[in-house]
Amino acid sequence: LIIIADRLAGGSAGSTLFAGGVVAFYSAVVLAIARLLRGSLGGTRYRLVTDEMPHTRDLFDLCEAVAIARRDGSLLREAQLFQTILRLYRSPETLLRLTGGALKRD
Repeated sequence: LIIIADRLAGGSAGSTLFAGGVVAFYSAVVLAIARLLRGSLGGTRYRLVTDEMPHTRDLFDLCEAVAIARRDGSLLREAQLFQTILRLYRSPETLLRLTGGALKRD
């Protein structure tokens, strides 16, 4: 059994390009760039709440208390503090009362 095939210029990269077509290659490049842009710019809506808090010292102290409880081995206290943080982030009204009513202005 003898198979005869033409060689493509460019090796495996060239054969992949020509096998999928120029349109497929262009689509892959555009989708990759779009994913990079979305990843760098798309997360701002999730950070907006925490970035605009004016007085975060109490929240920061609560996070430090979780770290201290973990370091001391007090797992029950750590779990209670962590649940408190989760409840705060799930309730925007409570978070607003804790960190201040006005937004931070630059």
